[in-house]
Amino acid sequence: MISTFTEFRPWTDPTVVSIGRLAMRQVMTAHIDVESARGLRQESPWWQNLNGSWQLKLWANPDAVPNTAVKTTLSSKAGWLSVEVPGNWTMQGTGDLPHYTNVQ
Repeated sequence: MISTFTEFRPWTDPTVVSIGRLAMRQVMTAHIDVESARGLRQESPWWQNLNGSWQLKLWANPDAVPNTAVKTTLSSKAGWLSVEVPGNWTMQGTGDLPHYTNVQ
């Protein structure tokens, strides 16, 4: 079990909608100089696109997650699923159905 969540169980409280979230703000990207800031944010050396294939593994419940799960290296992720980001992982064959009433 992940010790951080042994007593603190935010998923059991529907009033908790975020934890440690910063206030919404305008998206800003650092640039080397003013001239490069006038270009596209993708041209900044500090911008990274997170789109692509991500590894995902589901457990039956939060208590079932072993401590080693957060220390697993990419080369040892046997049994992990591949999902496309951006995307809805519940619609990508992960075995966990979306929790919407209008999905058929």
